[in-house]
Amino acid sequence: MLDAVRPTIAWAQTDSEADRLLDEGIELYRISEWRQALDTWQQALELYRQAGNRTGEAIILGNIGNVYQSVGDYPQALDYQEQSLTLKRELGDRAGEAITLGNIGNVYQVLRDYPQALDHQEQSLALTRELRDRAGAAITLGNIGNLYDVLSDYHQALHYYQHSLVILQALRDRAHT
Repeated sequence: MLDAVRPTIAWAQTDSEADRLLDEGIELYRISEWRQALDTWQQALELYRQAGNRTGEAIILGNIGNVYQSVGDYPQALDYQEQSLTLKRELGDRAGEAITLGNIGNVYQVLRDYPQALDHQEQSLALTRELRDRAGAAITLGNIGNLYDVLSDYHQALHYYQHSLVILQALRDRAHT
């Protein structure tokens, strides 16, 4: 009987350690300690994979993609975000899918591939609206506004910014207004 329980305990400990590393990486990322955040999340990724925790794996892959974007390694950023997107779709994590689509759109914007950027942001917006995620929709509307701003289509940029602002004000989200 004890042998049957041990793997469960080991898996729980693995997930617990991976969760701790996830949180530690978030703190490192917040203070722009990119290399340390990346190393920490790589460790967490390995533990989540060992435990078969695909949700944790999908989250970590997206976070690693964000680090690579922060340090300017856009091919790596896209690779990790695409891996995260694939897993989130397999898991049926529609909210996570919306976030990842937005992240991919942001990378394409930096790469000046504006049609791809807009396509991904519009997919993200459609999902956030379907899920009635008003905060997510507001952020995505802002991202689309940024795209139109870069494209010098200021009328469209203003349109999206205003829609985003209305939602954020209704949510009383001072951090994004």
